[in-house]
Amino acid sequence: MGILKNKVAIVTGAAGGLGEAIARAYADEGANVVVSVNNSKGNGEKIVDKINKAGKSKAVLVVTDVTSEDSVASTVEKTVQRFGKLDILVNCSGIIMRKSLLDHSLEDWEKVMSVDLTGTFLTGKYAAKQMIKQNSGKIINVASIAGLIGYDYVSYSASKAGVINLTRTMASELGPYGINVNSICPGLVITNINRAVVEGNKELYDKSVKKIPSRKLGLPIDIAQSAVFLASEKSNYINGVALTVDGGAICHFNYYGD
Repeated sequence: MGILKNKVAIVTGAAGGLGEAIARAYADEGANVVVSVNNSKGNGEKIVDKINKAGKSKAVLVVTDVTSEDSVASTVEKTVQRFGKLDILVNCSGIIMRKSLLDHSLEDWEKVMSVDLTGTFLTGKYAAKQMIKQNSGKIINVASIAGLIGYDYVSYSASKAGVINLTRTMASELGPYGINVNSICPGLVITNINRAVVEGNKELYDKSVKKIPSRKLGLPIDIAQSAVFLASEKSNYINGVALTVDGGAICHFNYYGD
């Protein structure tokens, strides 16, 4: 019996990478999962099919624009209509602009903020409305160690810092309703979005690994297992934390550098 048996979870950004890993890990632990994706033409249907064929839980696909209040509200409503409740929300939708301050346009800035920060706000708000009715729930916001240290990608770092403090504020406001809100701050994890950055550059790869105390890069499953813990009853007295899952990389300033 999985530690999330009979729980109901929404995982945004679940078409690949960390979101997919979290959705599948939740399903393996018995949770019914709403695989929330931003495009019906992506990988979402395959993920839902794999979860349903495994037979440990049920999964459905919902297309969600996390920057749209109506779309987010509809996703929560569909979840409750299908499964009767909402126990867990994971905000994993995100984009990154690999640009410095002077290279950023206002359009770049606003695009990242709308998905990474505003999207987290909207989904958290509408999930919280349902969880308050139930007097219980777990909200997990995927941030980054970029939100805790100086980092080269200005809009991404700022948005993730915002997610971390939004998490603290949500935890303070929602705690009296039996809702825990925490963030996960991954370090360098090998997903499709950054694989080419490190795997295609041996020198950069070696530097990155050398500056991580655990001497290895993260895998999506590392983040997923942390998300399982924060969604489970084992974390019931943890609220408002920014959990770094980075092999110790945050111990080093700018671990991409020399």
